[in-house]
Amino acid sequence: ELWRMRAVEGKIASFSRFAKYLADTELSFESLKDVVLQHLGKLNKRFEQYFPEDTVLKESVGWVINPFRCSLQNLTEKPHWLAEQLIELQADVTAQSEYETLDLETFWMSEPAKAQPLAREEAIKLLLPFATTYLCEAGFSALAVIKTEARNKLNPGSDIRCALSQLMPQFEEII
Repeated sequence: ELWRMRAVEGKIASFSRFAKYLADTELSFESLKDVVLQHLGKLNKRFEQYFPEDTVLKESVGWVINPFRCSLQNLTEKPHWLAEQLIELQADVTAQSEYETLDLETFWMSEPAKAQPLAREEAIKLLLPFATTYLCEAGFSALAVIKTEARNKLNPGSDIRCALSQLMPQFEEII
């Protein structure tokens, strides 16, 4: 829902690859906005099927998702310093500006978030499993594509390394 709201506002910083694609192809976001919003709506429905709304969980980790709109009353079971650091973070105009322009993970790694080290450390602990799970899923998907019947007897190590690498080969230098 957060991504959909940002897309409605025309903020596509959360979609770095999509923004790069738009810049490379000289397409405008406005021309694709309806398609993107429709896709995000469908994606949201699929997530709701897999992960039903859990209000207790949402209240306990909502401060990580949006530290500027979270209810501090829900943090009574958390350490006292967490609420104090979130109050300081909410008062920081620079931090709020960074939050609006950066994606969630990048925000918690930014300088304004580093000013609240304990809250930042807790947020990273909560966000880290999602990134590692994504990388595992990407690895298994790449292996499924590589290990087809035609290539079943090959050692997939080098192919997987290439498939999962974020670096683009420089073919001009290779050739």
